[in-house]
Amino acid sequence: MNNTINRLLINDKCIVLEGFDQINDFATFCFYPSGIVIMSELPERVKEYHVLVKLDSDKKIRNENILRKLLQRGLSNETIFIKHLANYYELNPHEEK
Repeated sequence: MNNTINRLLINDKCIVLEGFDQINDFATFCFYPSGIVIMSELPERVKEYHVLVKLDSDKKIRNENILRKLLQRGLSNETIFIKHLANYYELNPHEEK
């Protein structure tokens, strides 16, 4: 198990991933009804709830669409994720409203 704290930070211009050691250039955000999962790779079958995003070299995401989706789910300025295998799960899931 990885002891690194994985934080998703939101400000008004971008999303910052702190930790997330398996994620480099791309990440797949999975907006499941029960919560959000961030995958370090593209799934074999892309579904409508998968969103592939490109990260800057400083692990920042500048994508208004994904930012809006996260805010609609109720994520605020800091959300903790836990790692299981190569995926990251919200510690306290934000269910679909």
